[in-house]
Amino acid sequence: MSIINLPFGVSSIPDCYRTDNTNPPGFPPKKPSYGSYCIRSSSEIVNNETDESVMIFKGYDTDVTISDRVLDYCDRKLKMQYGDKYHCTEPIVSFTHSSKGCDGRISVFDNVNKSMYVVPGPNQL
Repeated sequence: MSIINLPFGVSSIPDCYRTDNTNPPGFPPKKPSYGSYCIRSSSEIVNNETDESVMIFKGYDTDVTISDRVLDYCDRKLKMQYGDKYHCTEPIVSFTHSSKGCDGRISVFDNVNKSMYVVPGPNQL
């Protein structure tokens, strides 16, 4: 068995290989992971002439299909209560932190009657 001689010893490491910190490296940072989240989708019934918001719909769910359900509910209310002078806005989708209310419910805010009610999600029926 032979011993290999290195061109320089531990004490004679050239400056270009030295580090500022002589401690061993720490643990690498944790990789980003998927956590609990909630998807919020909102739409409004708006007057075509005045751009005044008549009703606001906000849906919360962990499934991205909440935007389709909010728009469908907005269209249903539009056909039942309002005519051609109003329209539903495109849904605005955003991510929020997880909460107990993230179960498919749709909150409806009626700006005309100053009232609010909640439509239960499909898993709540």
